[in-house]
Amino acid sequence: MIDTSGLDAEAERASEEIARQAAESEEVQALVTGLERQYDAYMESREEGLDLQGPLPSADELGAEFERFLQQQRGDTPPHG
Repeated sequence: MIDTSGLDAEAERASEEIARQAAESEEVQALVTGLERQYDAYMESREEGLDLQGPLPSADELGAEFERFLQQQRGDTPPHG
């Protein structure tokens, strides 16, 4: 057995830090809002029975896109176009 007693508190602190950082960045807020709107539109279309082109992006694909976005904001890499 592995002692996981400290993980819940660490996870809570990590979640709070992520929320704090997201709240301080207009760019991150805009990205999250855009992703939420895309997901809502996808779910609405799915409920209406529309034939959608392509699958919903995986968590890995969304994560990679988010990382590219953050790199662009920091100026680490040129924007992809």
